[in-house]
Amino acid sequence: MPVAAEISQKWWSKTKNKTLKSTGLGKQLGAYEKLISEVESPKNPEGLESAYTNSNKLISELMPKTVQAGLKAANKKLHKESIEALEDYKKKLFPAEAKRLTLIYLQNKKKMEVVSAAEGKKLNEEVSKCLNAANAAQTKMLNAMGGVDKARQVAMKAQKTKDEKTLKAAGEIATKGIKEAEAQYLNLQKLLKRAKESFGKLSGSAKGAAKDSAIEGIRKSTELLHDKIESIVDEMGYELKDTLKAENELLEIIEGNFDEVKTLESTINHICQRFSMSHRGLQGTVNQLGGPLEKVKFDMMNAKEREGEEAEKQVARDSIKIVKAIGDKIKETDGLIKSAVKELRDDIKDLPANSAKIPALKSAFERVEHIKDKADSVSKDVGKVDGDFQKLSKKIVTLLRA
Repeated sequence: MPVAAEISQKWWSKTKNKTLKSTGLGKQLGAYEKLISEVESPKNPEGLESAYTNSNKLISELMPKTVQAGLKAANKKLHKESIEALEDYKKKLFPAEAKRLTLIYLQNKKKMEVVSAAEGKKLNEEVSKCLNAANAAQTKMLNAMGGVDKARQVAMKAQKTKDEKTLKAAGEIATKGIKEAEAQYLNLQKLLKRAKESFGKLSGSAKGAAKDSAIEGIRKSTELLHDKIESIVDEMGYELKDTLKAENELLEIIEGNFDEVKTLESTINHICQRFSMSHRGLQGTVNQLGGPLEKVKFDMMNAKEREGEEAEKQVARDSIKIVKAIGDKIKETDGLIKSAVKELRDDIKDLPANSAKIPALKSAFERVEHIKDKADSVSKDVGKVDGDFQKLSKKIVTLLRA
């Protein structure tokens, strides 16, 4: 009766004729057994991919080569059983097992692509943590870059009085500020990478569960958070370039190479950049406030659609503290915006009279007008978020009183 081979290191060790030279097939079968168990019961997507890649190479490439080498080395009279087993591996078992392996892999890959709503929330929370950390890094970066600008301003005044000591101190402050700004920008890039990984898992999952509104809602919320981090990194990249330019100008000031018009132009650019940095931070905060409000509204709507009004009320109750905190943050942000706008207008008033009429300063003052438009825009944006907050608050109060 012909030998029916098994994919088993133990089976091959028993079946292989003792006088047949070792081919390494036993070790390969043992490795395959371990890998196929990881494909059948994967712990995570990365483990599944790795186990499949390695096991597929064994069953489709490495073990067939080993079997062929074994057949060449075998003696038809002395190794009859071994030859029959090797032929069975070659013609039947390995091709069939390769198909089975791929089928199991594809089935488990599809299962792992679709995460549960609970797992989706964890991924959402991870991206949310990245955004909070990105906001903190952005604040530190803005402070560091603000220090560079202040150092430049101090250097401009010190240049007029030839205060070498102050000029040197300004240079040291700027160097320290640039170092901190670059470190925080690197931190921002790492946070964006983390957010992309979590969002990628959730985005792939939502495609596999398109009919699941809970997963889709979490995906949309996570996408907003991810996009905000990406926006912060892009914006701060531009700001870092401007600050590096400011550092170069400061070095020119220290070396005494700035004339009066260039000094005035640099002052105007500094005013604009200082507000621009404040504006970006405040605009980011305003944008961030809109996300949680939208999530509360979505959660309430989703709860009502799935489980009815009582479920909607429960979400509303659970969200009261969050919504109140958002309201407090809106007030705080509105105050900071008003303060930044006032500082901008005061700085512009302090410029020398008739400086706007100097032809060489035309582009600098055009930038001032652009900055004023930004000030109006962020004020309108916080007003819109406040309007959304008022509507949601009113809805929650009405709902809970009913």
